[in-house]
Amino acid sequence: MFHLFVSPLQVATFVWPCHTTHDPVWCGHDRFTNIKGYYFRKYTLDADASRHFDEHFDQHVAAQRENHLVNQEKAKYHGKAKTKHLRLALALHLFEQVRLRRTSETWTMEIASRHIVAALALGTYLDMVTKKLATCFESAMASVTDAAMPATPAGATVRLSARQQLQSVLNTTWDFYTTGACTESVSCTLWLLCKLILGIDSVWIDSGALGRRAQVKQICGANPEGGAVHKLARAANVLEHLYLVSTVMNKNTHGSPCFYLVKRHLQAETPGHQALLDLLATFDVGIATYRSFSSASIQEHRPNHASALPTFAEVDTVRLNERQPLVRQWRAACYRNAEAQTAAGAEPRTLN
Repeated sequence: MFHLFVSPLQVATFVWPCHTTHDPVWCGHDRFTNIKGYYFRKYTLDADASRHFDEHFDQHVAAQRENHLVNQEKAKYHGKAKTKHLRLALALHLFEQVRLRRTSETWTMEIASRHIVAALALGTYLDMVTKKLATCFESAMASVTDAAMPATPAGATVRLSARQQLQSVLNTTWDFYTTGACTESVSCTLWLLCKLILGIDSVWIDSGALGRRAQVKQICGANPEGGAVHKLARAANVLEHLYLVSTVMNKNTHGSPCFYLVKRHLQAETPGHQALLDLLATFDVGIATYRSFSSASIQEHRPNHASALPTFAEVDTVRLNERQPLVRQWRAACYRNAEAQTAAGAEPRTLN
């Protein structure tokens, strides 16, 4: 077997020209652009590389606009994909300059099209590998049953993961809201969040994107109890008990856990149609504001990380009518709170 040994000194010597080319101390300030005290060397694209970049950029802009407020996961992907290959193209260009033994005097500051094309191809390949690895990981995790997990010792405290905590909130029973555990401050927050959710014009509502909205931050900031994601999950749970939405967990096990909301498609022939219209009125939401989508649209725009398609429970009008008075109480408390804040000269939470 043949072994190739490269010493750290050889590596440092090889890449040293790249370092000195980008250090004003070594190659002079006149080669740099000074922006707020920081020195940068400007790289440009040659004509062919610019054409490749513009075509790729425009494709992702069009896809991002198409998916905006419809499929936020895809919209975010296309937003990042517009330019992320540029970093790889720059790295390929730098490697080539080092390989050609260029110095700060002969260094080329124009990136050729071959590097853009190679970066796009490699980036596409790596996205595919990442997707396949994620699918493999999810399949492996799904195959691990509860029986295979070690038992918790007697008397030990079980610490739930962030995902399990979120799932627990989404599975809250209606009794939680009727037994006094829900304070007036919390109920006001829930009513405002429910009203906001019902007025969103999206097929799949991403809780992560929803939590970053300024209006959501304003509502959640007024009630310090719990995080924004859990407050949104609590509101989603309320709406699910009221037969207006279905929640679906995001199956991506990396990063912060999140979920999706899908609103019930409300038509004249929908069972319990009038009862649901009356319920929307308790959230100050009219039928023109409440926009829902057909099952075909829901299936077409299903996010890649949605664990399943939404399932809607059959509307129980008797139970729904029993729950409406509590929502009316929340609405009244919200308006009282807004009036009290206005009288005190404070900025009330937005009701409209």
